[in-house]
Amino acid sequence: ANIAGSMQGVPAFIIDRQLTHFDRADPAYGAGVRKALKARGIIPAIATGRGYCALPPAIDRLVEDGDIELVVASNGQYNRYGERVLSAHPIAKDDIESLTRAFRVHDWEYTYVSATHMAAGRSRGSSHKILKNYPCYTVDPDYYRTHDVEQLVVLTPVAQESALQSILAAHGGRYKTVRSHAGAVDLLHTEGSKARGIHEACAVLGIDPKDTLAF
Repeated sequence: ANIAGSMQGVPAFIIDRQLTHFDRADPAYGAGVRKALKARGIIPAIATGRGYCALPPAIDRLVEDGDIELVVASNGQYNRYGERVLSAHPIAKDDIESLTRAFRVHDWEYTYVSATHMAAGRSRGSSHKILKNYPCYTVDPDYYRTHDVEQLVVLTPVAQESALQSILAAHGGRYKTVRSHAGAVDLLHTEGSKARGIHEACAVLGIDPKDTLAF
């Protein structure tokens, strides 16, 4: 009763990865919170820079169980509600080819991010150490030729940021990077963002953005 009562007045759409924190303290309480949300027509969701296939295990379990129905993944480049893909924005294959060619000149490692794989461009170095424990990890330099790639992860140190921005400028400003780590960036369309993914999800599902809450 306390859980359900606390939901009074909550907007009909919540993006809150903090819900998983309940599970660490009391799994039954966390399940109760999610049940109360859904009973009131609230859609628990997560917006993340990670690819759909590379969600943290705790989040992935909730998605698999249907407790989190909406996933805005890859910084809004791939958005899914249950089994339904709401929107996706793959990077043009010609651009991937020219971008990765430039990355190799600088000896930067890169990984293709799709809904189903984290595909490293090569098997050596830091990428392998970071990705080897992901079930969706593979090594395939030509992955982009036969799969849609919504995002690239590029291991570019901060000291080489200017070189990276020059490469993006040479591609007409169609792409931007979001630095997720001192030694890594996510590369996506310039207009891409978690906010865009949320708005697209709202449009497809018929939800007024005013009835959303993200934190």
